[in-house]
Amino acid sequence: MNIVAQIICIGNEIMLGHIANTNAQFISDKLAAIGIKTSRHIDIPDNPEVIISSIRKALSEAAIVITSGGLGPTVDDLTLECIGKALNKKLTFNKKIANRIKVHFKTRKIKMPANNMRQALVPKSGYLS
Repeated sequence: MNIVAQIICIGNEIMLGHIANTNAQFISDKLAAIGIKTSRHIDIPDNPEVIISSIRKALSEAAIVITSGGLGPTVDDLTLECIGKALNKKLTFNKKIANRIKVHFKTRKIKMPANNMRQALVPKSGYLS
């Protein structure tokens, strides 16, 4: 197997040195354990143009592109919308994912903020199971 992956970590906190990028190391280790080579780690700021162009470049160079950061439920998270634009795909609401999110909060007896439903948006035809 000769599959190549790239990892894009998104966040101003990383770029400013406020947090260490341990996600790339963790993901690379897990990929290596299943025989997937990581060819590049890239840290980028919360900037839509940079996110979109970085995703497109990575997709032209690797079979797998993994993003980390900016996928939370807060209004200022840009990554999901940028992934849709980079792929030229509209975001669609996925009921299965929405139900998983609801169950997550319910089993922990935590009130779910309505904005968490943003996490159920996926690029059209981008979620298989």
